[in-house]
Amino acid sequence: MKMKTITNSFIAILIFLVNGVTFGQEIYLYNNASIEEETISPTYQFDYIPDFTYDEVARKIRKMETGMPFELNDRIFSFINYFVVRNREYTKMVLQRKDVFFPLFESTLAAHDMPDEIKYLSIIESGLNPRARSRVGAMGLWQFMPATGKMYNLYVNSDIDDRMDPELSTEAAAKYLKSLYRMFGDWEVALAAYNCGPGNVRKAIRRSGGKKTFWEIYNYLPRETRGYVPQFQAMIYVLNYAEDHNLFLEEPVYPIAYDKVRFNQELDLEQLAYMTGLCIEDLESLNPSIQNRLIPDSHRHIAIRVPKSKANLITENKESFAEAVKLTDERSLALRSNNKNIS
Repeated sequence: MKMKTITNSFIAILIFLVNGVTFGQEIYLYNNASIEEETISPTYQFDYIPDFTYDEVARKIRKMETGMPFELNDRIFSFINYFVVRNREYTKMVLQRKDVFFPLFESTLAAHDMPDEIKYLSIIESGLNPRARSRVGAMGLWQFMPATGKMYNLYVNSDIDDRMDPELSTEAAAKYLKSLYRMFGDWEVALAAYNCGPGNVRKAIRRSGGKKTFWEIYNYLPRETRGYVPQFQAMIYVLNYAEDHNLFLEEPVYPIAYDKVRFNQELDLEQLAYMTGLCIEDLESLNPSIQNRLIPDSHRHIAIRVPKSKANLITENKESFAEAVKLTDERSLALRSNNKNIS
């Protein structure tokens, strides 16, 4: 009986050595009296960076089905190397955020009959940060300047900045990019114009002798734009093949499910959070365009996003909450003052 136990144990060990580490695999050691179960826990080496070659990347790109032209060259390859080797933390940050915003981008682009890959442009613009601010004053996921934003109904005051509203800014970006595509007839050139303006693109076309594609006018574009489109294309590859480069999330981030509620009045968001047991940080995360934890009279009709878990409570008790969450002059001053102190 003892020999049988040893034999079965030895066989189990051999199976383990032959098959290697299998996540979640269960190994059973049998004898007549008991069954012992051992589970092998998964282990990941997050710091390991796999080797890769230009030819391997080129083969993978050729397998991709994209709605835009995408052919590997040295410039794009250098940015792929940057995102998967030299700045992996940035790429992991983007991986954490993409599930929050990509569904919105995908549905908006599909509604406008635009290539799905354009969703990656927001990564290059803002790192998928709806509160991103550039050194020249561009804001939001799609980095609209005030004048361009106003052309697409993105309005700004000291309390509300529509450029930081994910839905409004994504709709505006889709319309603007589509107008640039109609202007130049090429998506890569349209992206270049989004970065440096249509005037600079027209100048590059003239200086190139009337060429029409991005890579034909590449040398005549502003320096920043010459890196902008290749970074965008590199990110398409990187996010499609992240696992091949051992880019995994140690702590995945899941988007907050939400519904919209409209109060049709000035609103004190801190008081709403207090009355409903909401986390004020969750409200701010869901409503990044609201700057001072308040909705002023100028935007009294906007709908606020609230966690789905509290949406029914708020909707069913909206009338009874209305007076308690109404914005007073005293609270307006306090909230605006607190925001200035924080910033």
